[in-house]
Amino acid sequence: MKTALSLVSAHPVASNTYGLLLRKDGRFAEAKQIYEEAVTRFPDYLPLHRNLGILCDIYLNDQECALSQYEYYREGDPDNKQVALWITELRMRLGQ
Repeated sequence: MKTALSLVSAHPVASNTYGLLLRKDGRFAEAKQIYEEAVTRFPDYLPLHRNLGILCDIYLNDQECALSQYEYYREGDPDNKQVALWITELRMRLGQ
C-alpha cells in the first residue's frame, strides 16, 4: 500500500486507506501523520476527518484533536447522527 500511495500521493482514498492500515497495525503516530498531511491536501474528503478523529479519540486519547475533526466532518455531513453523538460525548468528557 505504501508503494501505491507513493505512486498516487495525490489521491485521498489511497491516503485514507493507508492511514487505516497503519492504525490497524498499531502504528498510530504514522497514521496521524498520513491523515494530517491528507486533510491539508484534501480538506473536502470527509472520511479523512472522520478517521483522524477516531484515531485521536480512541487510540491517542487526544480529545481536542478528535473534537475538531468530528466537528469538521459534521459541517460537511450535518445529518450524520453517529458523528453528532460522538461530538456530544466528547464535549461531555471535556466538560463543555
